[in-house]
Amino acid sequence: MNATIYNANGEQLTTGLQSRKVCDEAIQTAKSLASDLDQTVYLEDGEDKTTVHPDGSTEDGWDW
Repeated sequence: MNATIYNANGEQLTTGLQSRKVCDEAIQTAKSLASDLDQTVYLEDGEDKTTVHPDGSTEDGWDW
């Protein structure tokens, strides 16, 4: 299963990342993008959705 990261406009920032069930590539990339872009990003990993904030904090689900 692959993971995808989106910005607040719903645009794909990345796709094809390894699922968090395999390794931490997706969440680490999401945290890095959120920090670099100074904006919240949204990680979709199969059925799991995570909101990732620029400070590195995360929340289950999406707030948009």
